[in-house]
Amino acid sequence: MKREVEKEKYYFNDYFKCWRSIFMSNKKYAYNYDIEECNQLFKRGVFPIGCGKHDKTGNVFHVFCVSSRYLKVLDDIRFLNLRDAENNRTPR
Repeated sequence: MKREVEKEKYYFNDYFKCWRSIFMSNKKYAYNYDIEECNQLFKRGVFPIGCGKHDKTGNVFHVFCVSSRYLKVLDDIRFLNLRDAENNRTPR
């Protein structure tokens, strides 16, 4: 009887540690639906931790772990896209 109680206690502690590490994590995740932007991120060395398909819309997305590198590269990509869009405008 004592062994069974110890076993249950052991499994509960393991289960609790697992859930605590998931919910108490300070990591943030970004779901990116822009495939062209994702391709640019891949080319610059930022890789996803997962991918998926939205249940309702069926759109494909990539999941990235938000870090300083991810934010810097994303900012650079958006700046370059904005600059290219301004250069491609036709004069009126």
